Amino acid sequence: MMNLIFRLLKKFFIVVCLFFLFIFFIFVSDRIDNYATFSWESQIRWGDEVFNSKKFQKYSINKKSKMVSDIIRKDYFIGQTREQVMEVLGQRNGGYYNDDIHLTYRIYEDEHTTWDLVLLVDYKTRTIDKVFAYRQYGGTTRTILYFFIGLIGKLF
Repeated sequence: MMNLIFRLLKKFFIVVCLFFLFIFFIFVSDRIDNYATFSWESQIRWGDEVFNSKKFQKYSINKKSKMVSDIIRKDYFIGQTREQVMEVLGQRNGGYYNDDIHLTYRIYEDEHTTWDLVLLVDYKTRTIDKVFAYRQYGGTTRTILYFFIGLIGKLF
């Protein structure tokens, strides 16, 4: 009887500890999980290919990511209008910040993560003033969540 109580208390303690770890990682991973990349981060993540408009428009989504570090590093689109950018990059197809004024282009996706190239338009000048890659879905939070769900499933 004592052995059964001890095992139940042990499982309860483990679940409580995992719960608090889970809560901690959810709050911390929000900062880690959704962020914009610098050109050097994009280069490490996807490689570094010189930007070419025709290739960008023809490339598959994941192949476009190879040009992102060059686009960000050289500020290709800073100061241009939306129309000028759409002539060069084609029709927008991203999701993050994709409203009437900003432009987003899907540049990478797999079963867990989606990345967009985001071009923010300055409301006063109506020209592009910021360009970055943004992770929209997936990443650390989802990985941690699945880990804890799997761990709790193994305990019970």
